[in-house]
Amino acid sequence: MNAKTHQIVASLAIGGVLAYKEYQAGEQSLKPFLGAGIAALATKLPDILEPADHPNHRQFCHSLTFAAMLGGVLAELNAWQA
Repeated sequence: MNAKTHQIVASLAIGGVLAYKEYQAGEQSLKPFLGAGIAALATKLPDILEPADHPNHRQFCHSLTFAAMLGGVLAELNAWQA
């Protein structure tokens, strides 16, 4: 996948989840749009912190991103079970 694809997928995923949560709660706000925008910008963070010419290109940032996503999913599952 290229950078644009990462941005689009991240925006749709985060914006979609936030919109669905608001729909379930009967609310409407700009949170889905803000979340989608932040997600699109966050996809550039690994390349900013570890550019392609860096010896450990994307190793550290991608592992942190994955750990954060996994933690978020586990927290949602825990809240859902309660």
